[in-house]
Amino acid sequence: MDRLKFDGRVIVVTGAGRGMGAAHAAELASRGARVVVNDLGGDMFGEGANGEPAEQMAQQLRAAGGEAVANGDDVSTAEGCASLIAAAVDAYGRLDGIVHNAGIARFTPIAETEEPSFDEVLRVHLHGGFNLTQQAWPHLAERGGSIVYITSGAGLYGVPTLVGYAAAKVGLVGLMRCAASEGADAGIRVNALAVAAATRMMDWMKDTPNLHAWFQRYMKPELPAAAAVSLLHQDCTATGRIFEAFGPHMAEVLIAETSGFTKLDMTAEDFTEHLEEITARDELIFPEGPDDFHGRMFGFAMAAGAEELVPDAEQAPLITVSDGHQ
Repeated sequence: MDRLKFDGRVIVVTGAGRGMGAAHAAELASRGARVVVNDLGGDMFGEGANGEPAEQMAQQLRAAGGEAVANGDDVSTAEGCASLIAAAVDAYGRLDGIVHNAGIARFTPIAETEEPSFDEVLRVHLHGGFNLTQQAWPHLAERGGSIVYITSGAGLYGVPTLVGYAAAKVGLVGLMRCAASEGADAGIRVNALAVAAATRMMDWMKDTPNLHAWFQRYMKPELPAAAAVSLLHQDCTATGRIFEAFGPHMAEVLIAETSGFTKLDMTAEDFTEHLEEITARDELIFPEGPDDFHGRMFGFAMAAGAEELVPDAEQAPLITVSDGHQ
């Protein structure tokens, strides 16, 4: 197929001074995108600030023939997100996409995690995603655009001592689902991309040299960047989905439900007695979105004996099935 191009399109990449974000920015710039390289320049725990990583990366992109400007705004604050989006529009006159890659991590057991530390992690990942989206929305709605939130298997599946990071990353999935649903009519596509690569977030592996060397060899940041670039491209139609880029492995992550058990006068004893049926995985359902989900839920209730639901006109799209299994 023809090489995917971004000629003239303006993309903001957060946390783009180093590691994964730098890989996203470099790949986009090489394909003609005008990139806003955002990076506060702190360490992986969120301490400190330094404008050099963003500036050096922007210089590197320009030296390679691309267009880029550096930005040091703090995405953990609403003011920083507003300033970043305004800077992008001021620099290039438009905005076409965002890769929200910036992140910090705190490796602390749940029992030892203090709320201020938990909040600081959420503010970078989840609050940053929300505030960037809110500020970018009117610009993306002008001609359509795309947002990619970088999530992680740590949030999807859980990793000990990463409670704040995991909660923030899975929170981005909920934000993505809502934004994709609301953005459909405006031509705004929103997806989440779970990534894993050899970056400074993986520095803990230095205590296991063989694993660290394997990651360095096979899990290069440029590999997940391929997925991010594809999802951002204007010809991509995917929205509201979770993808995975585990180094060289690409997949879609699906949220599934069992067919379950329905009873209109359900009791705790019923749940206990039917737990095996509730958890049986012989028939899995993959709701395509909120309308499909709600339609199935209403269908299950009606199949169990509830009266047929006659929706108000504005709610009609919610009722898409009548028996919960179609």
